[in-house]
Amino acid sequence: MGKRLIGSVGLKPGTDTGFDLDEKGQIHGFSDTQFALPVGDDDQVLTADSGEASGLKWVTTASGGANTALSNLSSVAVNATIDMNSNILTNVKSGLGYAKLEEIESYEEASATGSTKTFTLTEDNLDLYDALVLTYSLTTTAAFNLEIVVDGIGSGYGFSISEDAGGTFTNTTSSGQSEFTVMDSTLLSTDTLYGTGQILLLPAEQNEGADMVNLLCQSGVRTNGNAWGCGTLSGVTLSSVGSITIQTSTSSWTVHSRFNLMGRRK
Repeated sequence: MGKRLIGSVGLKPGTDTGFDLDEKGQIHGFSDTQFALPVGDDDQVLTADSGEASGLKWVTTASGGANTALSNLSSVAVNATIDMNSNILTNVKSGLGYAKLEEIESYEEASATGSTKTFTLTEDNLDLYDALVLTYSLTTTAAFNLEIVVDGIGSGYGFSISEDAGGTFTNTTSSGQSEFTVMDSTLLSTDTLYGTGQILLLPAEQNEGADMVNLLCQSGVRTNGNAWGCGTLSGVTLSSVGSITIQTSTSSWTVHSRFNLMGRRK
């Protein structure tokens, strides 16, 4: 007498057409008829495949569903969106804001000296960020003006920068200038400079509704002097900036001086 199968029609079906599985790991299946699907190899995954006579196939890597291998991970949401392919972390929980800071372009002076570097931005770039951060580490042979020009605009800059040389702080306040002056050659040491600093660029809106980009900077010179301050440029927003240029109008920086422009994700 054949074995009875337990099915939806009850414990005693009118027709018993089933069969016993007799090997470890076998699975009952059906195509045109019932069949026993043998077990796959170690670590294989059972997946649907319409090209197979059985409609099933053992594969080494699943073609769909969750794949948690780090090399294949595109994104996963656990209080965050982590894009492993482009090394971007977004939507990070509050308190981890610096994890949203990503590099736009890094630059290192490759020649003997340099005096200008322009970082070009696209509209797609700017839609992602609510602030830009420019960092630098440089060496020069003499004191020099370190300047920032936004989007090639040559007027309308206003700033207040406090700098010291030898322990005496001097404030420079200017408006309607052709650039932001971050380091002033007349106020800092005239010896060889080993300087480092960061410049934060933020969009803002005046009470009258006109848009602007605000600047906040802090700089240090190992040999003698420090500088920090703020500034504004009217008539431009962060979402419309096409470039950021760092330059000097006097001396130049030397080989291996480094600059890095980053954006902070919205």
